[in-house]
Amino acid sequence: MWLVRELLFHRKQHYLNVVANAMAVFLVLIVSVLSDSLAHGISDEIGSLGLDVTMLQVYGEVNDYWFEDFCSEFDITKATPYYSFRYEELSVVSCNDKLYELFEPGLLKGRFLNETDLRNNDNVAVVGSEAYEKNDRKDTVEINGVEFRIIGVLNRSENNLFIDYDKSVFIPVGYDLSTGVRNHSYYYVDGRYAEPYLEDAFGENGYMLINQSSLLKTTGQMSDLVRKVLLFIASVSLAVSLTGMINSMLAGIKERSYEIGIKKVMGASALDIYCEFALESFTVFNIGLVIGLILVTLICRLITSAGIMDICVDYMENLRLLFRLSLAGFVCGLYPAWRAGRISIMDAIRKV
Repeated sequence: MWLVRELLFHRKQHYLNVVANAMAVFLVLIVSVLSDSLAHGISDEIGSLGLDVTMLQVYGEVNDYWFEDFCSEFDITKATPYYSFRYEELSVVSCNDKLYELFEPGLLKGRFLNETDLRNNDNVAVVGSEAYEKNDRKDTVEINGVEFRIIGVLNRSENNLFIDYDKSVFIPVGYDLSTGVRNHSYYYVDGRYAEPYLEDAFGENGYMLINQSSLLKTTGQMSDLVRKVLLFIASVSLAVSLTGMINSMLAGIKERSYEIGIKKVMGASALDIYCEFALESFTVFNIGLVIGLILVTLICRLITSAGIMDICVDYMENLRLLFRLSLAGFVCGLYPAWRAGRISIMDAIRKV
């Protein structure tokens, strides 16, 4: 109770310290929570493919049968070639039925290409949702003078790491209707390390590999780096707040030297004065910490309820952060408390 009485008696000295500490703690915590949520969001988006898919893009013309040898060499069970070119505003893709098995984009209606379509070279096509709209929902689509019957429409896809389904037209592999450069891409799952093989086949700069797991690791490292930089910037404001609190307490000690002298006359030891001021500074900082925590909680709930983003809180990490902040507030109060404990009765009388 004595600590509460002391805080209330000197409350005017502590108001600004509480406000400054609350804002500094709020800034540190909100940066930590939002950066964690963004990192989790990026990881979830990349991981939403559900497969450890590798995209291999080969530059220049290649033998169409090399990929079969490649899959056999590295025991790849799930794989598909993917040849694409631009036609007007669409991406035209020559592929086989395994592309659907690999990515499972989902169908709005109809079906995807099957082995019969590929074997007979039927003039059939599957279109993305935007491509279907641009084609005025017709039953056929014309590509470089060749008419294809639409047998399926894919669901709208918001994000995809490799393929933009929405603006694509998928036709059976074997058609080469391109008038310019045709991109040779290959997708596969569960393949062993193939870099030396690819370098021998295409040269060091003749191909590009993008792997889902390595991309996830890279984005995780980048997110962690951004988080640390933002936390460092936010910690500057915390350091300024703590410096202001130390300065305020040192100034308050001079004003309260008469009070300290009276307490020592009544039997208080230097240790008693030291503990009083240390606990007082610790409590003032933690009041600001609690207020900052409440503000962060309210802001996170507002962001979530407004549908701006899903807030994902790493409670253990943020509890450790709160502990470190509280410890920093306690340490910063030790020097002013030591100065207060050193004031003697004669020093107090001289300053009256």
